[in-house]
Amino acid sequence: IAVALKDATGILVVGPAQEKNVFATYLTTHAPAVSACVEAVETVDHPTSGELLTYARKYFVKAGAMK
Repeated sequence: IAVALKDATGILVVGPAQEKNVFATYLTTHAPAVSACVEAVETVDHPTSGELLTYARKYFVKAGAMK
């Protein structure tokens, strides 16, 4: 996943339980350039497409990457 995200300019990590935190920690250790693009890590249990869009707007509009 880290390789697939190497060209990302903003990343929002979402998911249930602790796996999202494990992934964020992995990025910090093994892919620091990708980790630097993580805008936020949010707990979301089985989000709908609309809920994901709401989270994306919250973080990426503020950063100027989404209008």
